[in-house]
Amino acid sequence: MEEFATQIDRYGLEDVYAFSTDFPHEEGGRDPIGRLGGNVSRLGNEMRDRFFVTNGNFCYQHDHTTIKTSTGSFFFKNDP
Repeated sequence: MEEFATQIDRYGLEDVYAFSTDFPHEEGGRDPIGRLGGNVSRLGNEMRDRFFVTNGNFCYQHDHTTIKTSTGSFFFKNDP
């Protein structure tokens, strides 16, 4: 499986990836933040903050979400 940091680099997905977990289920592992944080850290502190905080918050603060990437724009309507 390709690391998601490589996908971010390769396809310009800086605004797409956001942290999620299935805590408290075992499938998430014992340290998902450490494991995923190590993967995204090679992209720098700004990208780490976007992955763990900003990108996820963005989904909850708007009635709609437009994500622009190097391959196009995606629009999502958040229905209440």
